[in-house]
Parts: sequence; C-alpha cells; structure tokens
Amino acid sequence: MYALRQHAVRLLTLLGLVAASSTLCAQDADIVPPATVGVGVTQRIGVDLPLDVELRDTRGRLQPLGTWFAGERPVLLTFNYSDCPQLCSLQLNNLVSSLREVEYTIGRDYDVVTVSIDPHESPERAALTQERYRGDYLRVADALTNAGRAHTEERRAALESEEVRDFHWHFLTGEQDAITRVANAAGFAYNLDPQTGEYAHDAVVVVVTPQGRISRYLPGVFYEPKDLELALVSASEGQLGGVVAWLRQTCYRWDPNANSFVLVAERLMMFGAGAGALALAAFLAFLWRRELVGKPATAATAHGSSPSAPVAGGDARVAR
Repeated sequence: MYALRQHAVRLLTLLGLVAASSTLCAQDADIVPPATVGVGVTQRIGVDLPLDVELRDTRGRLQPLGTWFAGERPVLLTFNYSDCPQLCSLQLNNLVSSLREVEYTIGRDYDVVTVSIDPHESPERAALTQERYRGDYLRVADALTNAGRAHTEERRAALESEEVRDFHWHFLTGEQDAITRVANAAGFAYNLDPQTGEYAHDAVVVVVTPQGRISRYLPGVFYEPKDLELALVSASEGQLGGVVAWLRQTCYRWDPNANSFVLVAERLMMFGAGAGALALAAFLAFLWRRELVGKPATAATAHGSSPSAPVAGGDARVAR
C-alpha cells in the first residue's frame, strides 16, 4: 500500500503541474488580439439556412440562397474571402485536395457553396477564385492516389467543355446584412480587425442537406476524404448530427497576427481539469477497492486461519 500511496502523491503532483501550466496559458491569453474575441463556430445542427437571403453569383446575378439548394444534392458550405492572406487558401487548397480523392463529383453528386464574408468583394473577384479552384479540382497530376487520379481524369473529361462560371462550386458575394444572416444561421462568428483590414475567423465546412438544413460540421483545415464521403451520404439522406473530429480543433483558434493556430487557454483548462478529475477519481477508487479487499484477508490471518482451508459449502478440491 505504501507504493500505491507514493503513486497517488506523484499523480497529485502531476495534476498540480498541469494546473500551473494552464494558469500560465490563461495569462498568455490576455494578449490575444481583440479582433479574435468571440470568433468561433457554434454547431447548429438541424437549423435551416435562410434560403431567402439574396447573394450574387460570379455573373453578378442577385439570387436567393435557395437557388443553390434545389433539393437534389447535398451542399458543402464554407465561409471565406478571396483576399484572405492565408487561412482561406490553406483551407480551400486542402479541401480541393481531399475532394479529388472523393468518389463523388461536384455538380453530379453534390455542390459546394463558398460565401464571402467580405461585403466589398466583387463578383468579378469571386469569379477569379472560382476559376482557380475549378482548375485545381481538375488537375490530374495533383491527385494523391490512383483512385484520385482516375476520378479526376473522369471529371476532367466531363467538365472540360463546361463554362467556368457554370462550375458547381459557387462563390457568392453580397451585402453585409445578407452575409450576416447566413453566417449567424450557420453559427459562424467572425470579426473585422480594423487595424489590419483582415477578418479573424475559423475554418470549417458545414455539411448541408439538399433542402438547406445543417447536417454536420467538419472543422479545421484538413479533411479526410472518407469523412467527406460519409458526411455527403448522410446529408443526402437527410440525416443530422454525428460531429466528425470536432475535438481536433476545439482547443485551437486562428490568430491572424501569428498566421497560425493558437491554443485557447480557457478550453485547455476546461479539458485539462476534466481529464485530471476523472483520472484522480479512478485512481482513488482503485486504492479504496484494494484496501476493502485486503482487510478481510488480514483479519483471517491474524486469527490463525489458513488461506488454503476449504470453505464450508465450497468445493473441497480447491484444498488439495
């Protein structure tokens, strides 16, 4: 038991160090730029997007959001803007890389809608971004697997003659009120940094049913092709829920000043405290169980009873 108590002391010491580290992280959190305060994604699974909101496509036509939710195919929805210095291109580059590996095809099996969070972005600027990602999606050499190359070759043959602006990855722009309504419905909170003129925001793909209802969220900037396939199948069948890999980005937030993800101290402390409490409770339960099991055996030995003596009513063979 002495050795077990030593382990308990060591565990408590380790938990104390974790708590101290979390406190230091909380102090560092005080220097987080004000523009990042309140930035994040709140999952609103089951919520209907405001399909009546009017946004502009890359031809400059003002149309309701429901135009791109025709009830036929699920939609991958992202919030980005073309002049984003790094995070948006990092997210969309990794997304298109994963979409090349997915068995399903944009425009045939699903659509992608990217809503610009910059109300000053023009349809012409969005059209250039659309052309870029259409080219990336059809670039066979960038596929990572043989299956991905086969899928991309098939798509290239089918879509090569298609007008760029008819590509079913829609890049939409609009007025601030319209953007805000869509972002709020999706639980996407972002801020404009007045000092840099850049937007502080997170990276997430919102998976939406063909009818415009939020099915699930794929957070972060890295997307497993299998996660995308499963999410699209579920959304196409109208299924809701089933968050994929949310904890992967729960403790991190994009810092536009550092051009990287940074730990959010409050979340780190919450998870650290919860994990520490569970570990401590399990270890103490283990010690108490050992003590309870050990007491009867000690008492029996003190009264001269043999541990190997047969118990009344038991099998006598165990004493041989």
